[in-house]
Amino acid sequence: MTKQELENNMTRVAGLPVEITVRGKRSFTFSFEGKNETAAMKIQQYFVPVSLEYDYDEECDLTCLYMNL
Repeated sequence: MTKQELENNMTRVAGLPVEITVRGKRSFTFSFEGKNETAAMKIQQYFVPVSLEYDYDEECDLTCLYMNL
């Protein structure tokens, strides 16, 4: 699956545009504009039982979920 296909899939899951950043072979960041805890929860639920770290940067108005496998 390509990065674009993964982003399209996560966008459907979250209900808003999601960008994926590959940080390493087993490390990824899922990000989207604004603070939307419902969308963050949907992404987290999609990956259960893997736990994702959640962060909202108020200055950038960006939500990030960090996955480390």
